[in-house]
Amino acid sequence: MISPTTLGNLTLNLAFALYLIVYLPQIRHNNNQHHLAELSISLHMILMTSFALDLIYGWLKPLPWQYLMVSIAALATLSIQQIQLMRRAQQRGQIILLGALSLFCLSLMMMLTGFFSLEAMSYSSNTICLIGWVSRIGFLSYILPQILQNHRLNSAKALSTTFLALSLFLSLLDLTSAWCLDWGWPNKLGTPLTISLTLMLLWQKKRYA
Repeated sequence: MISPTTLGNLTLNLAFALYLIVYLPQIRHNNNQHHLAELSISLHMILMTSFALDLIYGWLKPLPWQYLMVSIAALATLSIQQIQLMRRAQQRGQIILLGALSLFCLSLMMMLTGFFSLEAMSYSSNTICLIGWVSRIGFLSYILPQILQNHRLNSAKALSTTFLALSLFLSLLDLTSAWCLDWGWPNKLGTPLTISLTLMLLWQKKRYA
């Protein structure tokens, strides 16, 4: 019979591989301008900020290289989405939105540069813990703006069904790893909330189809 530790490590390694590609279906989905138009800017900004903070948190702890690679891969694909959003804003003459996206990108780059320019020992354990909690709150809340936008537009075309299905599967893997490897309570309790919100998005896809 497989032990909890073995099962936890198995789901952890599988999740690591999937996290490297999970956002690619969404990038392809965004090639349709109607889909991109319905994407919540708040979702994009919260998710990108959360991964940036998670990368900083993983570097300061420090955590295994797989943890850092997940954040780096996510930031790389979300940067492509950033370019897609900025290009659409430029083509539509949405100057305010383009300026906001540009300022957000600049602020994120300055934040990352500022943190990585200092030695990890320069930060207290409380500061590192706070960074981790803020990133975790972002991961738990980033879906909410899209749920509200879908309701307002009576449409749920913004997010790729493949992306949502992969995200749901990843959350189930994370939940298994959290309990089998005895991770902290934020992971044990936060992941079910993420699953619930992802199921809400899938329900909206069916309702507004």
